[in-house]
Amino acid sequence: MTTGVQRIRSGWSMRLKLGLVVLALVTSSAALAVGIGYGHVRAEGTAQIEREFQARAHEQALELERSVRVAQSALAGLAQDRVLTVPMTALERGTLDALDVRRGLWAPLAAALSHGGGFVAIGVADGSGQVLASTDADWIGLRVDELGPPALDAVPVRAFQGRTGRVALLQAPFHGLPGGVCALVDLESALRVGVDACGYPRPTLLAAPEPLGGEPALQACALQAVRGASGFDRVVDAQGEALLAVHEPIGAFGWGLVVHAREVDAFGALDRLRVGSLWILGAVLTAGILASLLLAQHFALPIRELARAANRVSAGDLTVRVVTDRRDELGELSAAFNRMTNELERSYATLERRVRERTQELEAVNAEMASFSYAMAHDVRAPLRSIAGFADLLSQKKGTELDAQGREMLERLRYNVERLFRLIEDLLAFSGISNQELRIESVDLARIVRDAIDDFADETRGRRVEFEVRELPPCRADSALLSLVFSNLISNAIKFTRPRELARIVVGAERRGDQVAYFVRDNGVGFDTEQAGKLFLLFQRLHAREEFDGTGLGLAIARRVVERHGGQIWAEAQPTGGACFYFTLPHAPSVRSERGVGARGVSAA
Repeated sequence: MTTGVQRIRSGWSMRLKLGLVVLALVTSSAALAVGIGYGHVRAEGTAQIEREFQARAHEQALELERSVRVAQSALAGLAQDRVLTVPMTALERGTLDALDVRRGLWAPLAAALSHGGGFVAIGVADGSGQVLASTDADWIGLRVDELGPPALDAVPVRAFQGRTGRVALLQAPFHGLPGGVCALVDLESALRVGVDACGYPRPTLLAAPEPLGGEPALQACALQAVRGASGFDRVVDAQGEALLAVHEPIGAFGWGLVVHAREVDAFGALDRLRVGSLWILGAVLTAGILASLLLAQHFALPIRELARAANRVSAGDLTVRVVTDRRDELGELSAAFNRMTNELERSYATLERRVRERTQELEAVNAEMASFSYAMAHDVRAPLRSIAGFADLLSQKKGTELDAQGREMLERLRYNVERLFRLIEDLLAFSGISNQELRIESVDLARIVRDAIDDFADETRGRRVEFEVRELPPCRADSALLSLVFSNLISNAIKFTRPRELARIVVGAERRGDQVAYFVRDNGVGFDTEQAGKLFLLFQRLHAREEFDGTGLGLAIARRVVERHGGQIWAEAQPTGGACFYFTLPHAPSVRSERGVGARGVSAA
């Protein structure tokens, strides 16, 4: 016997291959760690930026409030300075006119402006609110209310956009005199306190109470701060650029403060970390790919060769062997594979020998069955014919001399002889089905059913029997054997509808899953569903012989024919009484829905 050889190419040692597996696992773990680490750093960085923004907003709010408080204190002290109160007292008494007062007040106001405090301009107003003297010549003659926006009760200190930037208008009355001191305080220096961690300034937006310029999205944040709310927001400006903003209320003055920065600037470090993480991940993936290629070349390839050899064995080639010079686990696996194929080859040879022996025994049994069938056909039926003939002769010659009991016994003799004839015929038919060669051809089932119904015309004579034959798609089968199926099923339906005044028998086909199921349905006495498995067994009866005669072989014959064709047969009890017997054939075509299919009615009365 020629032996096929499947060679496994030699590779690296298993230890090295296991090292590569570990390397692949390590690189995968590293990739996972990089991803998780970046996600954690990103979350922590975002939280840190939010905390920084909130801290900076709070810091600027405090600085802004402190600057205004310092300016208010300085202005209140200036309002009580005698350098201002003495000329204003003289003006009140009429000893000095307004021009003299203006000249006398300019020098102390200029000195106060030069001493710091964040003042942009300082002025003195009389009791009517008109500015008499100021470091800003444009103020002379104006009312204090005209120096800024209208005052609101909810905003004790007014801030607005002046010529030099964002300023606040402060006032301090004279003690015991009409009028007072007014000044504009510069807020820009307080709004530019500090820089962020990356070194860029933190732009701010002020609302007092309306936003003083800025993006519409930031203005909405500023209005929230004016209402006393604080929070962290991500907004998009008119150019579509993302901004990070923190709004903080300045409750003492009714103002709102917004600290904001471009998201790309705030997350610059994190973006650089992301790029670095991607490079690391790319390197990890490259290492993983290289490790996978090495594993496929030096570890998976020999196993694939073993699998191919196993597939050849599963396909029936028991001569295949694997040859390898490996001394690792794959070498042991190859030796085990060869031992297995040796055992399989020996087992197959033993099995072939036993199959030949069993085949010879089966042929001997079949020969004995054929001999038995021949004996049944000739040796047993001949005596029965003699008995039947003598019974007929006795009935003709001596029938009138017999009493009623004798005639009854004679009828019983003739009935049992006829029943024994039917039993022998059914047994011969049943035993012949297995040996008969199938002649598969296209079968016209409608013609077979019509012939079967015509064959039972004598049995239905005198009864009301309605046959409905629906569409029966043709199939490929042995027509002679298939006629036995319909003949036995229809005979069974005729027999068990005998107690019905009107018997209805339907023959048709319907879809069951992906198969066509042919059926014979009746409205007879039905059967117990728990005993349905006994219906198709030899000599099994679910009703007493006194109720329904028969040999108990009809359904067994139908089952044997269907199974020889590779089909299935089963029975179902109907909810309203009766039974339905189904069978399928492997070569049956598709069928339309049962409803609406043409039918043929046959009635026997």
